[in-house]
Amino acid sequence: MHPFSASPWRPCYLDKLGLKIKFVENGEIMSKAINQEMYNYFMELNDAEKRSVVQMIKTFLLGRKQQSGQISIDQYNKEIDEAMKRMDEGRFVSQEDLEKEADKW
Repeated sequence: MHPFSASPWRPCYLDKLGLKIKFVENGEIMSKAINQEMYNYFMELNDAEKRSVVQMIKTFLLGRKQQSGQISIDQYNKEIDEAMKRMDEGRFVSQEDLEKEADKW
């Protein structure tokens, strides 16, 4: 077992400007340092790069939300409605057709 796993103290090292912090309670100082570093880099980007970074962050957060496996009732109903519409339009593969396709593999 790691000696810090049961402790609220987490090791970290910040070498910028010669500053060394050996331990940080609950990562609070480290979090502030990371936030400041992200802000500093973000402010150096042009508008197109900023939009790209924002889109990337949204993708990360969306992925995290999807990993939780939970969606809202509204999203659930929307997905069912979309699936039923695809079925009505004939945009689906039957079990029989799928089995025939799998036999070709």
